[in-house]
Amino acid sequence: MAIVTLGFGYSTMEGVAAGVAMAPTSVGIALKLLMEARQLDQDFGQTIIAAAFLDDILSLILFLMLFSLGTTGEFDVMTLVVKPTLAIMFLCFGAYLGAKVFPHRMDQFLHWLDDRLKPPREGEFSQTQECHLGLMVALLLLYAVITWWLGSHLWGCFV
Repeated sequence: MAIVTLGFGYSTMEGVAAGVAMAPTSVGIALKLLMEARQLDQDFGQTIIAAAFLDDILSLILFLMLFSLGTTGEFDVMTLVVKPTLAIMFLCFGAYLGAKVFPHRMDQFLHWLDDRLKPPREGEFSQTQECHLGLMVALLLLYAVITWWLGSHLWGCFV
């Protein structure tokens, strides 16, 4: 992108900014194409979507770095090195929790909770389902707050 913008008479930094601005579009495009081809429920379709999410998270990290350079014009170690490194570590930790810890522990907790709560009436959500939704929203907000301190609440929402 930087080479193309140089050809139009813009600076290299403006080309990098244009490239970073167009980077976080992979989830929407991949999702649409996989849905049209009816391949979203296949293993390779899920892998493509996961990779697109990861690409978008890394693009958001690049946005933070670009905005920091554009605002201050100086290299700030905390904003350009420490925070993105912590964000990537948090991303890996969150992915590990989501793949290995939460499914098993949450399933145990929901079965335990289901045994202790009254059954739902016809057409209603169970209290277990409501609790599950509440826990998911609380985790979303927790992740968003943690990553907000690192530079962007969107990283936590992606995790």
